[in-house]
Amino acid sequence: MTFIIGDIHGCYDELQALLDKAGIGDDEPIIALGDVVDRGPASPQTLLFLRQRPLTQVLMGNHERKHVRHARGELKLANSQRITIAQFAEQNLDYAAAVDYMAGLPLYLELPQAILVHGYLEPDVPLPQQRATVLAGTMGGDNYLTKQYDRPWYELYQGTKPVIVGHRNYNGSDVPFVFRDLIYGLDTSVYAGKALTGLLLPQFRLVSVPARANHWRNVQRAYRSVLPQRRPSRPVPPETLSWPRLAAWLEQAADQIEPLPTQQAERERVAQIVAQAQAVLPQLPAVLMALFTAEQARLVQDVPDYYGLTPREQGRTFDAFINHHPPHLRQMLHRLRQGQAVQAVVADVLRSPAQVLAVWSYLSSDE
Repeated sequence: MTFIIGDIHGCYDELQALLDKAGIGDDEPIIALGDVVDRGPASPQTLLFLRQRPLTQVLMGNHERKHVRHARGELKLANSQRITIAQFAEQNLDYAAAVDYMAGLPLYLELPQAILVHGYLEPDVPLPQQRATVLAGTMGGDNYLTKQYDRPWYELYQGTKPVIVGHRNYNGSDVPFVFRDLIYGLDTSVYAGKALTGLLLPQFRLVSVPARANHWRNVQRAYRSVLPQRRPSRPVPPETLSWPRLAAWLEQAADQIEPLPTQQAERERVAQIVAQAQAVLPQLPAVLMALFTAEQARLVQDVPDYYGLTPREQGRTFDAFINHHPPHLRQMLHRLRQGQAVQAVVADVLRSPAQVLAVWSYLSSDE
């Protein structure tokens, strides 16, 4: 018998309660589907327990991947990682060793009964050839699947072996997601006050325990001092550009590069920036909208009473939730939340080819 566990997110007490409820002894194997750290009250203890427990495997989730990529200088920290690092520090535990362990985690496992990944599977692509960003469920993986396919990945899965995943609470509740008895989504948002879920193989029996609190909300309050203070955004210029005018403006920028022989290199550099901005501009609204939809879904998971808040409280909550994004992107996400059309938002906020490319680069990055 093998016990597969969904996203734990540092909720150590719920993990122990789940193992007790499932009747899992120390001599029975367990596999955690990734995202075992961040957002919860006890990420160091959770990771240490899983590292030291016999017959235990952990998959690479997008949160583990973020810690690894930050340690390599490839990624800025989000608030959940800042808090986890602070938890390691206050307990005098070796964060560097934890990152080394996370760097060696596999992206998938194939068992006789099922395929296990943290995030998603791309349809009709063999496991060894799957993109790391797709398997780990990163923002880049989300954007890639959104651009490539017009339906969710699980609807397109044609395999006969069941797939067990974490990463996303597809039902938005404490009930795990089961699709056609082939896809089992075990993320039930324990960090947000819902449940921690596991699945026993080979029986495919689901086991859940309720969360003891909305841990992410409590942890953010407790560790407010380690989170960066948001800098006020610069005011938006009063003049606005319609979407057609933004595209035309890029063309004009290319036409207005002065053909001075002494500035040939600079002229070529600017021309390249304008051309790149023109190339990505048509794709930008769809990718931006995909990010907004994903962030809104995660917000509702993290704050179960979000829609019961006043409009001002919703605005402040949303602002705190997206404050790890760059200023221009935060501004656009706020406008989308207010119901503005995505093309109008892009045209109003982005004021230069360089800004277009900067936002595109961020949106199309791995995370």
